Amino acid sequence: MSKIIAVTMGDPAGISPEIIIKALAEGDLNGAPAVVVGCAATLSRVLALNITPQVEQRVRDSVKEAHFATGIVNVSDEPLADPDSLKPGVMQKQACDLAWRCVKRATELALTGKIQAIATALLNKEALHSAGHLYPGHPELLTHLTDTKDIALRKFLDTLNQTRIKTVIGIADTFLRRVGFEKARIAVAGVNPHAGENGLYCILRQSQYHYCRSAVYSHFR
Repeated sequence: MSKIIAVTMGDPAGISPEIIIKALAEGDLNGAPAVVVGCAATLSRVLALNITPQVEQRVRDSVKEAHFATGIVNVSDEPLADPDSLKPGVMQKQACDLAWRCVKRATELALTGKIQAIATALLNKEALHSAGHLYPGHPELLTHLTDTKDIALRKFLDTLNQTRIKTVIGIADTFLRRVGFEKARIAVAGVNPHAGENGLYCILRQSQYHYCRSAVYSHFR
C-alpha cells in the first residue's frame, strides 16, 4: 500500500482549494497518494468555475478506501457548517473553524497510522484567531495537537559549527558552478530575524555566533 499524504484544505474562502486541485491535477502529483481533508462542497464549487484542470472528485468514508490514479482527487469530507453561504475572499468564522478542524482530523489520522504525512495548505492566521483558535500558525497548532514540545530548532543550534556551515556553502557553490554560475551569489540565512544585529539578540551563544560568521567570511574570501 502507498504511503498516504493528507492534504489539509486550509482556509476554504481563500486560494487554498484552487491550489490543491491544481497541484493534484498537474505534473508528477497527478495520481499521487494524497487525500484531501476538507470540504467536498467547496472543492466542487471551485471545479465548477472552470479555473482549474478538471478532475474527478471522490469522497471517501475512510482513507483506506482511496484509489489513486490520474485524474482522481480523493477527499475525506470535513464539511463547512453552511457551504452555500461561504463568501470567497472574506474572513468568516466557519471558514477558519474548518481550517482548524482539517488540521485536527489530519493529525488524528497520522497519530493512528492511517496516513504517513501531512501537507498543509494556506490558512488565514487572523481568521484562525477570530474563531477562537489562538495559534500563531501550523507549527504551534501541530505541537499542541500532538502534545509535543517545539524544541527542534534548539537542538539544531547545537549542531552548528564552522566546518558544517562551510561544507554546506561549498556544496551549493559547486552545484551552481556546474549549472553555469561561475560567480554565484549565495545568501546564507540567519538563524533568527535578529541575526544581523551583530549578535546582540542572537539566540546562539556569542562564541557560536562568531564562528558562524567566520565560516561565512572565510568561504567567500
